[in-house]
Amino acid sequence: MLTTAQSITLTVFVATYVGLVLRYRWKLPIVAAACAVLLLWPGLLPIGGALAAINWNVVLLYFGMLLLTETLVISGAPGVVAERLIREGASARRVIVLLCLVSGIISTVIENVAVVLILAPIALAAAKRLGTSPVPILIGIAISSNLQGAATLIGDPPSMLLAGSLDLDFLQFFWHRGRPGMFFAVQLGAVAATLVLWHAFRKSRGAWPASRGHRLESAVPLVLLAALVAGLAASSVLLPEWKSATGVIPVVVGAVAAAWWISAHGPRRFLRQAWELDWGTGFFIVGIFVLVGSLVSCGLVERFADALACCGRGAFPVYSVLVWGSVAGSAVIDNVPFVAAMLPVCWELAQRLGVSPELLAFGMVIGASVGGNITPVGASANIVACGIAKREGYHVSFGEFARLGLPFTLAGVVMAYAFLWVFWR
Repeated sequence: MLTTAQSITLTVFVATYVGLVLRYRWKLPIVAAACAVLLLWPGLLPIGGALAAINWNVVLLYFGMLLLTETLVISGAPGVVAERLIREGASARRVIVLLCLVSGIISTVIENVAVVLILAPIALAAAKRLGTSPVPILIGIAISSNLQGAATLIGDPPSMLLAGSLDLDFLQFFWHRGRPGMFFAVQLGAVAATLVLWHAFRKSRGAWPASRGHRLESAVPLVLLAALVAGLAASSVLLPEWKSATGVIPVVVGAVAAAWWISAHGPRRFLRQAWELDWGTGFFIVGIFVLVGSLVSCGLVERFADALACCGRGAFPVYSVLVWGSVAGSAVIDNVPFVAAMLPVCWELAQRLGVSPELLAFGMVIGASVGGNITPVGASANIVACGIAKREGYHVSFGEFARLGLPFTLAGVVMAYAFLWVFWR
């Protein structure tokens, strides 16, 4: 039987999720309203508890990467890299798959939506000259970016949330507690998913046309990206006790990137373009931390973990339900609030089952990150790709998206799911 505080908190949380699904574009106002109810309703969540629930490292990491990513886009660096990797005259099938691989590689350090926006013009121009629909190529770019976004600390908000929950630094995504980390699980899944793409584009014929529409305006953002990666890696080795490095280093590099942006293009253009950035997601993450903190503080996470622990006898059935439930859930729910809500559940379940929290948390994050590839509304990158296709006169149905997204998802998750069980059980 739920207490009054638990009942009210659960009602607010469920209503918030329903609102997010039905009115995704209003996500920040919906979460803000829910937080207001939780904070103002007597006895639910004190202000101190709300502030303690927010992982400021994750918030600073997001805002720093937001500024750095935008300067990379402005500099034209990702587009130039993609074009130089693609040789004129290569078979269309080979280059489409390579373009998807490039999308995934860039997504390990740049937010997924930005990757789609960077590579979409290349895909559209080439599809037009090949006389084929750009829709499958755009879908391939989007789903590849979603898969690889979970590979590193700076790839995507869910991996940032994971790092905050498990207190992981940059290098621990590669090697942690003497075992291979998230990066290698994602790469194994990417190998299997690439084979799916190779089969899916088997009918793509012809030679890839020349495309030289991008130019490198400045190498400064690339240098800043290298400095960010080096700084995070160095702090992991030399200053492991400096837990704030995950947030401080990215926000400092982001501030330097903003300074370059202002010096190169002027304050007016900076303000105009900066206004269009996705600042709302950063504040949305803050609100989600408060919502999840309310679930933890009133004991609902503990009760939910108890219920999941009863799904099967032993760790493997529970691990399976968690991973594949995350795949199914993230097909219709944005993965940021989903991951934020489930990470405390992973902690509770790990304690009850006597397994490492990494096993459950890594599996859940991969399932949530890749599960969004099943539908065109399962991830922000998918929505953007379908919007670009629509502007070109192509409507992307759920069925058309799932024909590529579903086998891609299953191949990627199955391999990562097996890998994590072998190394982290």
